[in-house]
Amino acid sequence: MKILPSLCIDLGAAFTKIAIRANQNDTSILLGDPGQSGDYQICIPSLALQRVSTNSWLFGWELLDLDPAIYLESDDIRIFQNWKSNLFPAPGSGISVEEHQQAITCCREFIRALGGELIPMMLTLHPQFQNLKLADFEAHICVPEFVLDSGQAKIIDEIMAHAGFRKHGSYCISEPKSSLIGILTEGQNYLNNDGTPNVNYMFREFDLLEKLTSNEESVLFLDIGAFTTDFALTSLDGKHRAKVNEAAAASYPYGIFELDRKVILALGDDFMKLIDESEASFRENFHRFAYNCAEDDEIILRDGTELDNSAIGKCIDHFANSIITSCEEFLKKYQSGNIEIAVLTGGGTICSRISSRIASALDRFDILVVRAHENANVSSLDPISSELVRGSSAIGGTSVLYSLK
Repeated sequence: MKILPSLCIDLGAAFTKIAIRANQNDTSILLGDPGQSGDYQICIPSLALQRVSTNSWLFGWELLDLDPAIYLESDDIRIFQNWKSNLFPAPGSGISVEEHQQAITCCREFIRALGGELIPMMLTLHPQFQNLKLADFEAHICVPEFVLDSGQAKIIDEIMAHAGFRKHGSYCISEPKSSLIGILTEGQNYLNNDGTPNVNYMFREFDLLEKLTSNEESVLFLDIGAFTTDFALTSLDGKHRAKVNEAAAASYPYGIFELDRKVILALGDDFMKLIDESEASFRENFHRFAYNCAEDDEIILRDGTELDNSAIGKCIDHFANSIITSCEEFLKKYQSGNIEIAVLTGGGTICSRISSRIASALDRFDILVVRAHENANVSSLDPISSELVRGSSAIGGTSVLYSLK
């Protein structure tokens, strides 16, 4: 069986990450632009700008610092943010047919831009991949668990095919399951001479495995993104390690953008106006400070306005409690045996005020968080790098485990 190079798109509501694996025994890595700063090197903003008169589109990094006055004062320019929630509307979300169709258009144009421009450009920035082109890769795209086997997945498959991506069967894979694989393997791939996966090489999580005292114990994976919070539950004894992509998984449409909505409502009209009139990078910087600062810190905006940190803390409390409620629902449905350890991942868990609350709640269930981002403010025994936290779904989606299905 020939194992093709693999490419995976983690289509995030705030940022999109892309990983590739060139050969079957290569380490999967995230594509990016080294010219960008910090996490932006591997995080492509999922913002979309449409010029209505010409139906031309812009995506990605060039929109981060775009002056909102350019589109707030123009009837010809439209900006779309968090269109993923309209692309995959949850039951009872109130998303209109028009909003859903507009999100499909955003997705189609974004995927076309990725395949036609951004991915080829990023390949040229990595010397080891300069001889590869889009058609060389078997492609996957991560979607929430509830999207799989739905009409929405069929739409994504058609969009991927029309954009020139290659795959036999559906392009769509489970976002929580691919994240689980990404965390456990950290991108390692290795096939034995007989074509079977060398799980002892690929699964480097020996510290994690040693904390499991019996084959009946499982590990809980909790991934907080911009649009969804995802859960996965798997046992990791030697017999089952090669089948982690069959783990129990679920996605709930409750992510950081929902927390943002609560904070904006709590802080009032002036803050809402400032957010609406600020470039996207300002919003991201607000996240990084307000959701990571101490509970008694002052939060002062660039115009000198001081925000009510206590009100933000109450919003974070409500957000974290809602995630824990979803976690309880997930475990009630899928848990069998003991769960003593958990792994936190996803961009939302980089926010210490969120991850510390999640970890405290899990501790009440006697579930210890043993892996999390290094700034997550929990007693993590094995910190996860920012790049892996951000890109675990994309990295996991390029695993040779998917090629062997």
